[in-house]
This record gives sequence, structure tokens and C-alpha cells, in this order.
Amino acid sequence: MRTLVILIIALLAMGKHAIAASIFAQGDLYFESVADHRDIPDGIVTSLVQDSQGFIWIGTQQGAVRYDGYQFTPFRHTPGDRNSLAGNYIRTIWNAPDGKIWFGTFSDGISVLNPATNRFEHFDLSQDSDSRNGNSIRAIVGEASQRVWVATNQGLNYLNPYSKETVAITAINGCETVYQDKGPRSLFMDTSQGLWLGTQNGL
Repeated sequence: MRTLVILIIALLAMGKHAIAASIFAQGDLYFESVADHRDIPDGIVTSLVQDSQGFIWIGTQQGAVRYDGYQFTPFRHTPGDRNSLAGNYIRTIWNAPDGKIWFGTFSDGISVLNPATNRFEHFDLSQDSDSRNGNSIRAIVGEASQRVWVATNQGLNYLNPYSKETVAITAINGCETVYQDKGPRSLFMDTSQGLWLGTQNGL
């Protein structure tokens, strides 16, 4: 058993070196800056995602930006305008299977953009009596059936985008130790619809 483990580790190490060698065999890696502070507010990028149309969505501390390969289109919060972002500090972005773009903000909940109509829908978790988590959003992920999971500073929520019902997940069987951390830092949905939580107590 020990020999097998050592062999696997050796093969993995060789694989990494082989991959690295093949990349650098093509020449020096080339990086190019595609934006400045006029295109990306303050030059600070908090999140990135590419949608099914190929657009790059950029989260910043001063709103969101859509990049089509040529132009940058800003989306910002406008006080009193429901058809704008709920808040400017974008913490996370999720491209849903239906093409909608979900923006999780630092303190203003969730804004969902429908690219077909260019209109926003908002979810205020602080107003839901069954939500323990408030509006400081850390991660958003969902399934093809549109069940959405939301991680905030203090816990995990299940959100139904159709009924707008929000349910706080207070415990997960088999994950009691890991879930002692009430603020998951990241979420991942695998191809089997398994939900992975990244926390300060592990995965």
C-alpha cells in the first residue's frame, strides 16, 4: 500500500513537471493588460466570470463591468433606481444556466440581471425572517433546476428564485465539525449536483 501511494505521488509529480515543461516549451508566457482605471473603477477586480455569450463580467468595488473584447460597459447602483445594482461593492458573480447574471454584494444583498431585457431583480435576505445571514454575500451557486445556494458572512441559505423563499441551513449531516464555521467562504456545484463548501474549518 505504501509503495502504491509513493508511486502515485511520483507519477503526479512527473505529470506536473511534464505539463509545466510543455507550457514553457512554447516560449515565454505573455500577459497583456486590457483595461485601465477608466474602464475598471479603481483598477480593483473582485470577481470574474464568462457567460454563455462569451462576455466577461468583472466585479469591482464600484459596480460591475461587462467586457465584449472591445468595449467596457459599466453597471452601477443608482439611488432610487430599482433597475440598477442594489450596491456597488461586488463580491461574487454567478452565471446561471438560464443566462441570468447574479451579483452578490458586500452589504446590499443580491442583484440578478436578465441580459435579454437588461433589467435587474433584487433579493434582500435581511428581510426574510428565516434567513440568518443578512446581505453580505460571499458566494452564489446553483443547479440546472434553478435552486440557488447562497453563502454569506454567517451561514448558508437555500433560495428559490421563483417564490423568492429563503431557507437558512442550520446543520448538515456528516459535516458538523466543518459547519461550525457559520460563514462559508466559497461554494462549488459539481456535475453530480453535489454542493462543496469552503470554510475556515476545511472543505
